[in-house]
Amino acid sequence: MLYSEKVKKSKEILKSINALRDNEDLIVTYGKDRSGNPMEYKIRAHKWGKDFSYAIYEKEMFGKGMNVEKFTSTQMKTYTFDLMKNKTTYNFPLYLINVV
Repeated sequence: MLYSEKVKKSKEILKSINALRDNEDLIVTYGKDRSGNPMEYKIRAHKWGKDFSYAIYEKEMFGKGMNVEKFTSTQMKTYTFDLMKNKTTYNFPLYLINVV
């Protein structure tokens, strides 16, 4: 896939994410589990004053989650801290995310 195609597909996902209002979820799929089934996640928007922050969670009721640090033209950069204050990061390629 050409970079310009990645940017175009990512813009579609970003448009859906930016349409979220306070405490709204967007259900998406990304990657596959061990059985080959698509993994479902929810992206949630939180409003803090004028600004929005975002987080991505496993779709389960009490699933694990990561905070969204920022969006680039093709990636959603996320992070979380564990119990011992170790930071874990992951970059989700937006062009590989599908809205359910």
